[in-house]
Amino acid sequence: YNPDDSSDTFEPSAPVSADEEWWNVEWERNIYERCLEQVRREVSQQTMEIFRLLVSDGLSTTQAAERVGVAPAIVYHAKSRVTKRIADLAKRYMDC
Repeated sequence: YNPDDSSDTFEPSAPVSADEEWWNVEWERNIYERCLEQVRREVSQQTMEIFRLLVSDGLSTTQAAERVGVAPAIVYHAKSRVTKRIADLAKRYMDC
């Protein structure tokens, strides 16, 4: 937006209907599920277990580390690795 250029005006986007909102949520959920399935094929079962404990079960890093029997640093690394890979895959889907 350039305030000195009268042809470049800001126009807010139209409100999203409930159907469009539902579609967007379902689309993003579907992309997330596809990415998660791909990541499951790429990482160890332990890495996915750590990710599930943190994200789905809501355990803290310390709790997940104790449950799996690893150091907290390994939990941080596992979550970071899975999260980054999901984000990378999702970006590819969104760019299509």
